[in-house]
Amino acid sequence: MSTMQFQKIVPNYYFRFDQDMNASNGSFCGNDVETTAKMCRKYIVDSCLRWIQLYGFDGFRFDLMGIIDVDTINEIKRRCSEVDPSVMIYGEGWNMPTMLDESKRATMMNHAKIPQVAHFNDRFRGAIKSIILDTVDRDAFLMESFVQVLQGSVLKNGQLEPLFDNVYQTINYVECHDNSTLQDYLQYQNGVEDEAERVKKANFALTLVMLSQGIPFIHSGQEFYRTKQGVDNSYNSSDEINQIDWLLREKNDGGVQFAKQLIQLRKDYPHFRLNTQEISDCITISNIKDGVWLYSITKGSTLDIYINIGSTTEVAPQGALIFDTMENQDEAKLTQWQIKIYKR
Repeated sequence: MSTMQFQKIVPNYYFRFDQDMNASNGSFCGNDVETTAKMCRKYIVDSCLRWIQLYGFDGFRFDLMGIIDVDTINEIKRRCSEVDPSVMIYGEGWNMPTMLDESKRATMMNHAKIPQVAHFNDRFRGAIKSIILDTVDRDAFLMESFVQVLQGSVLKNGQLEPLFDNVYQTINYVECHDNSTLQDYLQYQNGVEDEAERVKKANFALTLVMLSQGIPFIHSGQEFYRTKQGVDNSYNSSDEINQIDWLLREKNDGGVQFAKQLIQLRKDYPHFRLNTQEISDCITISNIKDGVWLYSITKGSTLDIYINIGSTTEVAPQGALIFDTMENQDEAKLTQWQIKIYKR
């Protein structure tokens, strides 16, 4: 640490230490920045302002946000919003073992103390990725999680307490830079070797990301079924692993068009962008038959979203079909991993 520039500027000021002057290592990178120090906080806030004013940044995503204290995160949001009211602040709200009282960490647990900040929702990630694994028992707890995350993780469901106070605090995702890509996860964790089956499940998962309440997050390349050749922690891997494979994008253009269709659907229908109060007023979710869930949203019109995680079956929908993940001809037929939306 003695070679680090901030340590040279003011020794033992910009980094966090325990009472015996051992460097805090909640980041598991060898040190933690002492964000509660006045000039350290100022440096971080001023840097964010500089990037907004000079380069037009419209948001910031904080890695290991739980290392940072809540006052610093709130100050970033406040000052940046003065320049751009639409600025977005989000990050990894994991509770890291840094030398800072848990009540002061910018974590999901402390979401009420940083109300304008969003968090990667690992409950959403875990529920959706578990459902699409053939080897996982879809027990009552998993399905409670599934129903809760569709509704933005802001409502109590069964034994599950809400994760957040407001729907704009949840980042819904199934894939990001950390861990395996969804394609690799399916191939190596599930043993799914058939590419068509992996694509079907990937489209199913992406559809749930885009149609759930909250903020959807799509990893770069997820839309064309990106792979990192099975590497699940690629921070120190070569470009061969981490690069964007544009040939794969060309090969899987159908996936790109599918993602565009989902994005447009979300833009066209405010049903998928409800505020927190509307979620409890406008949504009903029911298990209408084994493996089939009906997710209905009423906001003026009603959208009935049929989600099948079970075997092929038939449903009796009302209204006009506006979206189908598989585009088969039989409107009553609903195959496994198929999602259909009817408007009435």
